[in-house]
Amino acid sequence: MPEAASDAIPGVTHLTTKVSPAEGTTTADGALDGTTVVDTTRTEPNNHWNNMALLITSGAQSGQVREITNWVLATGTFTVNPAFGGQILAGVTYEVLTQLPADIDVAAIEAKLDDPATGLATIKAEVTAIEGKLDAPAGGLGDIKAEVTAVEGKLDARLDATVSSRAPESGGNIAAIKAKTDLIPADIATQLDTNVPAIKAKTDLIPADITTQLNTNVPAIKAKTDLIPADITTQLDTNIPAIKTQTDKMPRILCSMDFWSDVDDVIDLTAASSDDALPDVVVAGLPTGVTLVRVVAMFMCRAIENTSASGANGINGAGQKIRVKKSTGTWGVDDVAAIDLVDNMWLVAASTREMGDVVIGDNDVKSEVDENATYNLRFEDNVVDYDNLRLSDVKVGLRVYFTI
Repeated sequence: MPEAASDAIPGVTHLTTKVSPAEGTTTADGALDGTTVVDTTRTEPNNHWNNMALLITSGAQSGQVREITNWVLATGTFTVNPAFGGQILAGVTYEVLTQLPADIDVAAIEAKLDDPATGLATIKAEVTAIEGKLDAPAGGLGDIKAEVTAVEGKLDARLDATVSSRAPESGGNIAAIKAKTDLIPADIATQLDTNVPAIKAKTDLIPADITTQLNTNVPAIKAKTDLIPADITTQLDTNIPAIKTQTDKMPRILCSMDFWSDVDDVIDLTAASSDDALPDVVVAGLPTGVTLVRVVAMFMCRAIENTSASGANGINGAGQKIRVKKSTGTWGVDDVAAIDLVDNMWLVAASTREMGDVVIGDNDVKSEVDENATYNLRFEDNVVDYDNLRLSDVKVGLRVYFTI
């Protein structure tokens, strides 16, 4: 059965060997690209037809044959490689072959060899004519060989003379070249694999208009640098120490910053000794390199109320304090006294509410409050006359004095 013109070799008849039973008719259209043929009536297991050949015997691709690379029973699909010349439609007949067709027909080859114009007889006559010319006494191989020998002799003499004259020079150059190549590290390939991508990443950052930018900016920069006096180094060496001497005489500037906590709406001080926590204070934004001079704590509340009807109520006993520590520290170890509370402080008549108070401590707490951080404050061992002395809308703060 002949193949289509796109697959055939002119003058050659392809041979086929058919598997039996191994023929059928497609039941559905194959892939548009010609890579599949579908026949859902077949019952052979998966891969049964792999590595055999599929020959199309009707339709637009009739005569084309391709190798089967996969057979799937579930879908009745042959997959071929390479693809057929076009889509294999439903209703097309086909055959399965045990092997691809032979590429050359022996009889056709013999016919070409017997051709009177281009066959073996013509080739033999031309070879005989060439041999006659090569054997001729004048202009044949003998003369050619003699001429080649003479040329070789001249070339050998010229080469010997050149090598002799250049030997000292070449020896020196080779040694110099070797010295240079010996400097190449043994891991040059690894270094290149590592460094070249890194270098490329850097060069990719160079803007596309770098030449324009340089042409524009370099002259402008040069114009500025041309204004720098020739003795700039001498001037700097002379003037900078003088300027420093003057600035060292200037007083340092004393600055302060206040840092306040959030509001605690109610804190009740009781007649039983207790430690009552106050809101935390966050110190943030102190400039780098400042010198702390003094840090004091501040306390304020909107109102003070005696909730007891038993009598006047206030701080009971001297020595009570508000203390402060860094949030990473430990009470009783790292804290320091910030505000001293005196006996009868905040004294309020029974069942009475009064205006609040603002207290600024006179204890320097910079030994503990020494940097940007969060700080804890609390009443320590606090006790009042009666339950309760109520403080409303309480805030605490830290005022930091520093020099720059």
